[in-house]
Amino acid sequence: MKGRKPHPGPADLLPFIPSDQKVLLNWRRMIDSGFLVPPPASGNKSSYQPFIILAFQRTGSSFLSNLLQSHPDIVCYSEVFHPEHCSFDYPFYPDTLHPEILRFRKEDPRQFLNTWIFRAYGENVCAAGLKIHYPQWEDIQFKPAMKEIAAISSLKIIHLVRENYLDILVSHRMAQKSGKWWKSISELQSMNPDHSYSSQPITIDPLEAEAFFTMYEGKLRDFRRTFTHREVFEISYESLCGQFNQGCTDLLKFLGAPQRQLISRILKQKDRPNEEILVNYSSLKTYFKNSRWKHFFS
Repeated sequence: MKGRKPHPGPADLLPFIPSDQKVLLNWRRMIDSGFLVPPPASGNKSSYQPFIILAFQRTGSSFLSNLLQSHPDIVCYSEVFHPEHCSFDYPFYPDTLHPEILRFRKEDPRQFLNTWIFRAYGENVCAAGLKIHYPQWEDIQFKPAMKEIAAISSLKIIHLVRENYLDILVSHRMAQKSGKWWKSISELQSMNPDHSYSSQPITIDPLEAEAFFTMYEGKLRDFRRTFTHREVFEISYESLCGQFNQGCTDLLKFLGAPQRQLISRILKQKDRPNEEILVNYSSLKTYFKNSRWKHFFS
């Protein structure tokens, strides 16, 4: 359209210097400490392994994407297709509400994807991808971008699931109540131990829990069926945390990346068991005692 401002690419906006000096100092501190790698540089290499992390919200996808970001040869973006913002989650990248980025994504999501995500990188990059939550994959406004992703013949999918559905629901309710959706290592030292994210008790209605369990099971079934004929590595959050070294080894092997120690700057928010967080844990346990979900309360 005549007079329309052209869509910006990495060459136009990188490096992005935040106006908030605290943010800038935090980026540099995290890079110096090794918890954050420098932003991925553009280059001429386009023959890397494309991938996506597919997951439901509150299943550990931020933890997993942070692990992959810590590898110098892997590019892993965060929620660039969140309906309300665009999070690259790399230092010196545009902030989440950058107007030109949001305009580009809205007007041409397919071109946005190819300009910012699956573009040419430096020679060291062996894999590049992003995190996508189930609702984002199904969001009609992002359908052209998701269709473009699905058309990538060499795409690999890391499907992150959570075995205990109750933990997903509790995690979501905790985040809603606290206003904190993740906890970073840099916050740990400044936290008052008497004011942890899970210090406030919560209540979950049994019917709400049952509806959520049914919905999540359905989503798992649907997405497993959708990608039956694709190369998928499914891993549970419980397995990744319980067998961390083996889980990281398997992930890097799946992506064809050199083996190395992975670290995450994201910490687990919940530091107490569900029976200490849920006011009505006993009544929930009783309600589900004869259901297929009774093991969530054992």
